[in-house]
Amino acid sequence: MDVVIYRLYRVVGVALFAVLTACATQTPVSHRTDAGSVASTAYAAHPASTATLGATGSAPQQVQPDGPTVARHLTERYTDVSANCGSAQRPSFLCSGVLFRATVPGPYHSWNPNPSNPKGTVSFSWLRKDAKFRTIYTPRYSNGFIFLPNVYADDYGFHETEVVCVYPIDAHTDSRSDLGCGPLPNNPSASATCSKLGITTGAAWVAHYRKGNVPEYMCSFYVSIGTANSAVTFSRMGEAMRSLPETFYAITPGRSYTNELLVRAWPQNIHATVPIEAFFYQMGAINGLANAQADQRDFFTTSRRWVPVIRMTMPQAASQDATFQYLPNEQAVARP
Repeated sequence: MDVVIYRLYRVVGVALFAVLTACATQTPVSHRTDAGSVASTAYAAHPASTATLGATGSAPQQVQPDGPTVARHLTERYTDVSANCGSAQRPSFLCSGVLFRATVPGPYHSWNPNPSNPKGTVSFSWLRKDAKFRTIYTPRYSNGFIFLPNVYADDYGFHETEVVCVYPIDAHTDSRSDLGCGPLPNNPSASATCSKLGITTGAAWVAHYRKGNVPEYMCSFYVSIGTANSAVTFSRMGEAMRSLPETFYAITPGRSYTNELLVRAWPQNIHATVPIEAFFYQMGAINGLANAQADQRDFFTTSRRWVPVIRMTMPQAASQDATFQYLPNEQAVARP
């Protein structure tokens, strides 16, 4: 009997040790601990799909939703005018709006940061019902890609992006210092950061800009990770946009009146984890669909991830809204 009991204790002990070891070695939770709580509560309507690994075992082959679901998600986020994503430290771009980058065909994958640009950040625009503009960029740009907000990118284990600073209007950031958030060299005192200039509201930003109506009178709002009250600071961008007359955003040849968000440059060629949600083209733009289809093919060939081509129609008046459409006959690659 003693031998039996001893063996029983030994079996139980080994099993208990195995359980404790498994608990101690499980994959740690993301360091953005509040992201999971937000994603599972207020934003649970935007779920991840079940992931399967590609042939190499390293790249997700089919982790993202189908085309109609992506179009619905984009529409929902466009109309979601939340002031933040759950706290004063979580700006609304983390969970709402449409964060996109306009691109042109070039010698590198469109979703990579420009390897010849030393700025350290990548320029994006952010479109939402309360932050509208009429075109994706200057006339030679007809298409681009859309990034998943961090709250949802976490669901797939994608690379975490960081928006460093924002401007209500495209601000010639390639010529600015400090990751594109600093002053322009030909007028540093008037183009410094908003905090240095004491500009804390959208109306104050517009008043300062109106002194010259040129990028040399634009300041940046800092919203990088760890910035106090970054949600309120980010909201000043939309306030400034709404403070400008509607005619200001009229389409002008060679001029861009989109906003500008500077995203910290991500590593080159992280095809499996770059947080691409879709490729898009602007309705009515020359070569837009063909360029977006070429990007879709290139991305699928390179990453084995399928994401849709989305038709994005921009609002042409304050009373209009952007629309996002998935059309099966416009896909260059069929969803596996």
